[in-house]
Amino acid sequence: MRQQLFSKIPEEIVLYYFEKISRIPRGSGNEKEISDYLFKWASGHGLDAFQDEQNSLIIKKAASRGCENAEPVILQAHMDMVCEKNADSTHDFSKDPITLKVEDDMLMAADGTTLGADNGIGMAYCMAVLASDDFVHPPIEVVLTTEEETSFAGAAGIDINRLKGRRLINLDHAVENEVVVGSCGGMGIRVILPVKKETGKTEEHKLYKISVGGMKGGHSGEDINKGRGSAIQLLNRILRICMQQMGAKLTDIQGGTNRVAISREAEAVILIPKEMEKHFLDHIVASQQRFAKEYQAAAPELIVCASCIKNEKDDGIGYCTNDSFEKIVSAITLFPDGIRQMNAAAQGVVESSINLGRIEIKEGHFVATAEIRGAYSSTVEAIKERVLCLTALLGGEYECFDGYAPWECKMESSLHKIVTQEYKNLFETEMKTIILHAGLECGFFAGKRPELEAVSIGPNCWYFHSPLERVSISSVKKVWIFLKGVLEELVRK
Repeated sequence: MRQQLFSKIPEEIVLYYFEKISRIPRGSGNEKEISDYLFKWASGHGLDAFQDEQNSLIIKKAASRGCENAEPVILQAHMDMVCEKNADSTHDFSKDPITLKVEDDMLMAADGTTLGADNGIGMAYCMAVLASDDFVHPPIEVVLTTEEETSFAGAAGIDINRLKGRRLINLDHAVENEVVVGSCGGMGIRVILPVKKETGKTEEHKLYKISVGGMKGGHSGEDINKGRGSAIQLLNRILRICMQQMGAKLTDIQGGTNRVAISREAEAVILIPKEMEKHFLDHIVASQQRFAKEYQAAAPELIVCASCIKNEKDDGIGYCTNDSFEKIVSAITLFPDGIRQMNAAAQGVVESSINLGRIEIKEGHFVATAEIRGAYSSTVEAIKERVLCLTALLGGEYECFDGYAPWECKMESSLHKIVTQEYKNLFETEMKTIILHAGLECGFFAGKRPELEAVSIGPNCWYFHSPLERVSISSVKKVWIFLKGVLEELVRK
């Protein structure tokens, strides 16, 4: 029997519910079980619950006695999580629970996986509000969506007519003393290049697997400006020299796991002429030293290694033609990967970016999948055009998918003023107002209800979309006090 880390006492109630939902698998597209659980839980608490075709939920709680005439408030979070794990992890996200562990003030996953605080903590706040009666609040409308990390299908499909609220508090931010008032839009894009392979005898070659790992990765929006590096790009730097100087042949390549996560690991299998083996191994050692110096602060555990593979095939091995190998290396080299422009209107904020999050050779094609983000639809389109030009030059095809609109900033809203003033009253410090370089669902709700006022808040979390993901326990408790204070204040305003 697993030991319960947190109890249902008021101080720990958010963490208690987070621990409960962490036991239910909920990767994007696999939210049916968690949705059913929450629907049953809400009904069991006597709450009005509605589940739509996308398995998104709307759960309503009546106002505290005497507050029935207060304006309703929407609390919003998403049910799904990004499923990332270390290469040596045996965790199965389709059925295994997330095992939690505590180290000092940090709550994290115990088995080398993402924690799911993005956005399980937001869900837990919603559950705590729905279950608690120790504070005064207006009518509450909780919206829990699906597929936020992939297609935004849940938010896009919400029937806004089922909601009365014109103030929305999104609980999907990761810095306690910040309030978000706008976020970027974006889309997924996939580049597909045909790969020609040939099979030949390889007695004069040795087969090696090159691996790049130990990088921190992270969220492709919020962490894109933190200099953590891309395992895909580092592997490509190694391969380019192998191709140009050693006559190497590529048999396979793959890297990253998700377009919305900065790649932490990448590997390739190549054939090296035997007479170039020492040169190749020296190149691997030099690459390790070079990358370790470049990323000594951002990725101190970065590792580059090469292992010889015994070729069991007597009839030779399949490898990319020289032309296909060169096209793959050129595609990665020229791909507009990373920050494209900073936001001059908001110091230190990225305006637009693209993250090459996944590459692989699949069914005779090299496939590269990326996420484009931008504060304006026009800059998203501009980045897309760069990718399309590259694709055309290399003779490939592309597809765009899962687009979402920006959430345009309303800096002077009454909700923003109430939130920032309450934080100052409680903690005697100013809250920082920001525009986030990530896609939040507020844009979908604002698009359906233009008069909507929205903000996003949350506790201190780190390394979203990475197995290093963690959340501050004390910050979760602090934001719980803050959220209750905001709801009490909204009764009066």
